Amino acid sequence: APLLAVTVGSALLGTAYSAPPLRLKRFPLFAALCIIVVRGTLVNLGFYAHAAQAVGGALLPPRACWAALFFGLFGCVIAVVKDVPDVGGDRKFEIKTLSVRLGAVTVMGWGTRLLSMTLALAAASSIYAAITATSGLLC
Repeated sequence: APLLAVTVGSALLGTAYSAPPLRLKRFPLFAALCIIVVRGTLVNLGFYAHAAQAVGGALLPPRACWAALFFGLFGCVIAVVKDVPDVGGDRKFEIKTLSVRLGAVTVMGWGTRLLSMTLALAAASSIYAAITATSGLLC
C-alpha cells in the first residue's frame, strides 16, 4: 500500500505541476511545494514505509522522519535555485520566477546558505546520535 500511495501521489503532483489546466509550475509557491512534498516527504517516507513493511519493521521510526526532514530541506534548495539557469529566458518571456524578481546571484546565495544549513543540521544530528548511542559506553 505505501508504494502505491507514493506512485499515485507522485504522479498526481507531477501532473498538477506540469500539465494544463493547473500547471502549478507557473506559481512559485505551488511549484516549490510540489517539489518539496514529492522529493522531500512523499518519496522518502513512502519508500521507507514500503521497505519497512516488506521486512516487518516499524513503518516510520524517527530516523525515517529525520531523513524526510533533510530531503524536505534539500527540496527547498532545489525549489529556490531551479530557475537560476533559466533567468534569461524567463525574463524574456515575462515569467516572474524568484530568480527574475530577486536576481540570480541573490537566489544562489539563498540556496547556498540553505544547503549549508541543511548539511550542518545533518552533520550535527549525526554527531549527536553517535554520542547518545555510545554515551553508556563512555562511562
